[in-house]
Amino acid sequence: MAEDRRAGRGRLSSIDQLPEEAEPDLIWVRSELAERTRPQTEILADFNDRLAAKGIEPVSKSAFNRWSVRIALQLRKLDEVHIISREVASRLQADATDDVTVLISEMIKAQIYEHLEEKRDPLTINRLAASLDRITKAQASSAEVRRKHQDARDRALKAIDDASEELAGNTEAASSQEVLRRIREDVYGIFTQ
Repeated sequence: MAEDRRAGRGRLSSIDQLPEEAEPDLIWVRSELAERTRPQTEILADFNDRLAAKGIEPVSKSAFNRWSVRIALQLRKLDEVHIISREVASRLQADATDDVTVLISEMIKAQIYEHLEEKRDPLTINRLAASLDRITKAQASSAEVRRKHQDARDRALKAIDDASEELAGNTEAASSQEVLRRIREDVYGIFTQ
């Protein structure tokens, strides 16, 4: 039974236990770590100064180090995903956006599986599942928009063909203005006097 309790994400670090008012400072420190331009000790000193200004106890060097290593790993994985996505997207043609969407959804599925397999944070799994749901809906929406555009294009081509055939025998009426008028009426339903 004790094993079941430890199967979750484990004990929260002192940084995970910071109060809600420290959230802007956590966002700041994540961005500082992501930039990789300053030493970690400087970032920690500034972070602790920001916490002290809010009356929050400082974070120890060891806790910050463990936390920043975890953040660095997450950033590295995110960078890898961005590189892979850019490479795949550059190889795909503009009309192959569904392939990119499928790729992204497969990557999210892989992340969900990895989190489930390693019994990680349920909140992260929930967020990934919500992202997957949004990607799937976007893909369906994209397909619907493409279908509507194709229908409009087909109607326009049919109207042009019909107008051309009808006006082919009548050279007086076969002006470009007449063809445009027919397209406006047949495709868009715009009637002019």
